[in-house]
Amino acid sequence: MLFDELQTEIAASGLPATPKVIKYNESYVRDRGNHSVITNMATELATILGKDGNAITSEMLSGDYANMLTVWAREFNHVVVIQPLTAQELAEFS
Repeated sequence: MLFDELQTEIAASGLPATPKVIKYNESYVRDRGNHSVITNMATELATILGKDGNAITSEMLSGDYANMLTVWAREFNHVVVIQPLTAQELAEFS
């Protein structure tokens, strides 16, 4: 799973002092409607943190893309911050 290392860290020493940063392709998620990229991460993180993943993902999907990011920030930014890839990073991966 994506957050296995984080889960081990939390189990051993609690929440990290500095949130992890995960980059994603915003065009793929926002423009192509692949919201599952973010909601799947939310479900996994919710489980690790003892939160209700179904409620969180339902709220994320109840609005637009901006709403999804707002819910993510509220629920998870203290542990994992998600950021879109920059134009330069996208060019490097293409």
